[in-house]
Amino acid sequence: MSRLRNPTGQGDEHSDLELEREALRRQRLEASRELETLKLTLAERVAGVQARERELEQTLARVERREQEQEATGSRKQRLEAVRIRLAEARE
Repeated sequence: MSRLRNPTGQGDEHSDLELEREALRRQRLEASRELETLKLTLAERVAGVQARERELEQTLARVERREQEQEATGSRKQRLEAVRIRLAEARE
């Protein structure tokens, strides 16, 4: 059995080095997969936020059109301004 091993012990070091490299490859692959999952999740969330922003913009536009069609009063203008403020806060 001693004939198979390098007397300096370099065979063990080489084997340990290969095991360490393989472990690092697996970790890198796992990290890469996790990063892709996180990117996908982020993209889905961004799309959801953008859709909500469009919905709020459309709602605000409808309110503005309705306000223009109706007689403008101080209280209506205040409500519209409150909606604008809430929309701005929601974007932040």
